[in-house]
Amino acid sequence: MRFILRQKIFSLRDVFQIKNEHDELAFEIVSKLLSLRRTFIMQDPHEQQVAIIKRKIFSIRPTFFLTFNDGSKAKLRKKFFSWFGSKYYLNYNGQDILIVGDFLAHEYDFLVDDQPIASVSKSWFSFTDTYGVDIAEPNHVPLILSSVVIIDELQHNEDNLSGD
Repeated sequence: MRFILRQKIFSLRDVFQIKNEHDELAFEIVSKLLSLRRTFIMQDPHEQQVAIIKRKIFSIRPTFFLTFNDGSKAKLRKKFFSWFGSKYYLNYNGQDILIVGDFLAHEYDFLVDDQPIASVSKSWFSFTDTYGVDIAEPNHVPLILSSVVIIDELQHNEDNLSGD
């Protein structure tokens, strides 16, 4: 499954529109304007909440918690120190997913047992942040797409957020 994730350029808060391969709106991820910790809401095209994403307030390394409507939970955290660029760890219902690649170039993969389950690539010739996201399993779609938004947030705001 292929998705295009595009950040809206003129908005008071962060808004990411996600379209499927048929150019139809699949999801929207919107940041809350006033909250103590960084919070995003993922919605389907009918504005039904699919997931809520919250940043842990006090942590040595950036950590986000994801809660999905079906009750499943995930935790995404940045590796504390890496010799060869950034790495992220995603734990989803006890399953460990490693996120590796060139984060400065915004090209990375989601791996389970060294097997790719999704890949992300940024478009460089665009006014806004635009990503192509290929996802192998339909049941991973909300998890992967929300994780891409978190990584974008961390890569853009690393100097501005406490604990990074």
